[in-house]
Amino acid sequence: MKAIFHVLFIGLTLSAAVCGAEPLDLKTLISADRMSTESGENRIIFEGNVEARHSNMLLKADHLEVYGDEKKESFTKIIATGNVRVTKGDHRLEGGRAELTYEDKKVVITENPVVFEKENKISGERIVYSYDNGGIIIEGGSGKKASVELSNPKQTQK
Repeated sequence: MKAIFHVLFIGLTLSAAVCGAEPLDLKTLISADRMSTESGENRIIFEGNVEARHSNMLLKADHLEVYGDEKKESFTKIIATGNVRVTKGDHRLEGGRAELTYEDKKVVITENPVVFEKENKISGERIVYSYDNGGIIIEGGSGKKASVELSNPKQTQK
């Protein structure tokens, strides 16, 4: 049976409230087949059918690691690997790896990243998604150029 773990980011909630960036009820709910942590480490590991909900964003992956700051007062980032899918509104991001950072409110997708927005498809070597304002940066590189497939609205309405 899938275990459900509630992770309340108290330090993050307080710092976000001071900055006016997020509501006071900010929570991240993570569910997985297995969770592990070791004493003294600033990391929690989730494995198997992982789902993480943060605000109105859903992240799914095979493996997920949550990292905290040195003082263990708040969590700083999430790294997801294996069949990663991030969904928020009309945006669906997919790739082999994603790193979500709370401080700058961004998700960086690598390992064959793709963004789907309605009928459009965007890909590159690295995709940076700002989850607070929906901004997307597609970066090309030596392995893959930034590219977009745009649907023709007249053809899709038939």
